[in-house]
Amino acid sequence: TGRDHARRRTVVEAVLAQVDPDALRVATRRLAAADPAPPVVPRVPLTALAGALGAREPATVAALVPPVAAAYLPGSGAAGPAADAAADELLDRLGAARAAVLVQSCLPVTAWVRTALDRGITLDEVLATAPPVPATTRWRDGETVTVPLDGIPFGEGPRRCPGVAHARALAEGVLAALRPAAP
Repeated sequence: TGRDHARRRTVVEAVLAQVDPDALRVATRRLAAADPAPPVVPRVPLTALAGALGAREPATVAALVPPVAAAYLPGSGAAGPAADAAADELLDRLGAARAAVLVQSCLPVTAWVRTALDRGITLDEVLATAPPVPATTRWRDGETVTVPLDGIPFGEGPRRCPGVAHARALAEGVLAALRPAAP
């Protein structure tokens, strides 16, 4: 909260400002078209984003992210030595801010794309009917508070997701490659 949150957010926003969403969309589409074997998500969006963030060996970096993302929130039950080792390597390869961007994008983008594909609906329809992040948690006065995101799928105010355009670009790139073009 406060200055700590503002400082960390500024760092992440600076990282995101170096990544062009249009170029990210093109890279994601190209990767998904070249390698459509399951599981396309989260592998393809994470590989495209890792590359855009300057990672050497983007596919290797992308493979580190899912176990870290699964263990990201306290109490998730997914923490353990494998997630810790992946987090350490991710931090060594990218540093905290770029690693955070990858980790925080993993589960929401994956859910967004999978829901659109499974239901045969648009990304906006997913946001309206089955948002990938239906709620978030905050810590207030030493307690965990659940904040529903009904009608505000990317949050709002000082906690709004700073990577909305990037998340959409990743999701659109995958869908463009996997869905046949409309006549």
